[in-house]
Amino acid sequence: LAIGLPSDCSHGIHRDFYPDQVLIHGPRLYLLDLDLYTTGDPALDIGNFRGHIIEQSLRSFGRPDALSARELALSEQYSDLAGRDLGPSIDSYTTLTLARHIAISTLFSERRHLTEILMGICEDRLGKRSIVGT
Repeated sequence: LAIGLPSDCSHGIHRDFYPDQVLIHGPRLYLLDLDLYTTGDPALDIGNFRGHIIEQSLRSFGRPDALSARELALSEQYSDLAGRDLGPSIDSYTTLTLARHIAISTLFSERRHLTEILMGICEDRLGKRSIVGT
């Protein structure tokens, strides 16, 4: 999974970027909780955000793809702003975030029903990645 990730990124990243870390007030966006701010691959932030969107979609709508248009828009806009295709890296970080959500789902009784679903999503994503890579 990590083979395609860049190793020489020195961009500022949030490192814990997900919807709860953003406040919107009129035309302004505010990023919160910058205690983990560091340098790294900017695709990590977008992949993490997308993983949280998928998990929230499962909790709120019972489907991992209910908010997929928003995920795609976020990835495309971010890649456009970066001036390069970050899609493969974003997908890898999204999968890693979803894998982390497997463990998180076991900690909360109201999320335990998502554990197997999240495992299946990760397995599907990893299976597609290995097929593409061969």
